[in-house]
Amino acid sequence: MKKALLLLIVNLLFFSCFSQINFQFVSEHEYTWTYSCYSALFDGQDRPYIYTANNELGFIVYDINDINNPVAIDTMMPSAFATLKASKLFQSGDYIYVALGGFQGIAQRAGMAILNISDPENITIEDRWDSTAFNQGCAIAIVDGDFAYLGIMELGIVILNVADKSNIQFVSEYQPDPNWPHIPGLFSTPNARGMTIRNDTLYLCYDAGSFRVIDVTDKENPAEIGHYINPTLDATAQPAYNNVVLVDNYAYVAVDYCGIDIVDISDPTNPVNAGWVNPWNCNVTNWDGRPGHTNELKTWANNTILFVSGGDSEILAYDITTRTNPVEIGSYYTLSDSMVAWGIDIKDNYAVLAQVDNPFGQPYDSDWGGIRILHWEGGVTGISQNDLSQNSQVLVYPNPAEDFLTVKNIPENKMLTYKIIDNTGRLVKSGDLEDKIDIAVLKQGFYQIVFSDGSVRKFVKN
Repeated sequence: MKKALLLLIVNLLFFSCFSQINFQFVSEHEYTWTYSCYSALFDGQDRPYIYTANNELGFIVYDINDINNPVAIDTMMPSAFATLKASKLFQSGDYIYVALGGFQGIAQRAGMAILNISDPENITIEDRWDSTAFNQGCAIAIVDGDFAYLGIMELGIVILNVADKSNIQFVSEYQPDPNWPHIPGLFSTPNARGMTIRNDTLYLCYDAGSFRVIDVTDKENPAEIGHYINPTLDATAQPAYNNVVLVDNYAYVAVDYCGIDIVDISDPTNPVNAGWVNPWNCNVTNWDGRPGHTNELKTWANNTILFVSGGDSEILAYDITTRTNPVEIGSYYTLSDSMVAWGIDIKDNYAVLAQVDNPFGQPYDSDWGGIRILHWEGGVTGISQNDLSQNSQVLVYPNPAEDFLTVKNIPENKMLTYKIIDNTGRLVKSGDLEDKIDIAVLKQGFYQIVFSDGSVRKFVKN
């Protein structure tokens, strides 16, 4: 292979310096039976409460004045929601929107309730909507302005008018083509699972039906304008798209056992692949839940950190300052420990995990349900452009390399760090930038070296 020099020009408007994120257990509340929590939210108005959606126990409010001892202070059982199970929460101001209708196991009719949480210790139901016409359950509800969008599994999405919180009105339904990208099979049925919205464009995770882009400008007539599947992932394993967050012109999509798919949505009518992080090396032979199952996503710190929850992987943290090259900078899990995190939320330096108890062993094994609170430290610290010379040039060679990369022209009296990432996105080595970077520990393959100024270059070890 031909050798080439790597020339890094430091000339950016913003730089970031990264440190590892360390998670520490703080507290938990375990359910006493095989009960599960699917969604947990810190109060969005900076009050000391956590709200949860629970498959068997309905809606529960926790007082966290003492973060070391969360106390359940109010419970709305499924009977308060016409026996429908709570599956997902969305908060907007003094209201929480509860997605209703179990989709795990025996499906229920889809619905949504609006809760008034102006007094978190005296929560009331403003209104509830459900319909027997949609009988496959509801995995998610999100709200944008006067409208709510429900993911109703096999049947697609429902749009509701929630301008009057005490009088929810049905607007429309829409089912994306279930036969793309593949004809559905017994274990590959498209289901509307995760979604987010920006400027009347709805980005939908359609499970085995891949990733869809839907124009909802006309609420009565939604229309799909784009769709996407990662061809490399599709050829490797059965992709199942679970959840999505948007950062700039990129969508980060949780893909069951196959990590995080990064989609360029700068043209929503033509989403294209921009990267794929496959931390568990998913393939056709290990797609059944060993050792990880990506569930939900949350960005933090001005969209520089991506937190990911998962089955048998509880929580991972990625540096996403270089948008198409997420780098793992922290995690909290022990593989095969029968602990599964479904929902996730972050507030300040705390994370809350919604954990499910699944005695059936598929699609993952878990025997602990409830909420778990972690404290985390580390992450991203901003560095202004003035901290580095605009004209400095860092020279890195040789490429390919065997034992060392030599680094020249390090800015005097300036600190640069580096990270070496393998082709799955896993952090292999990191440290302060010195005259040489020892790479002898690396196996043969393709790697990237990422500098704290945001520069990224590929190199190959012989």
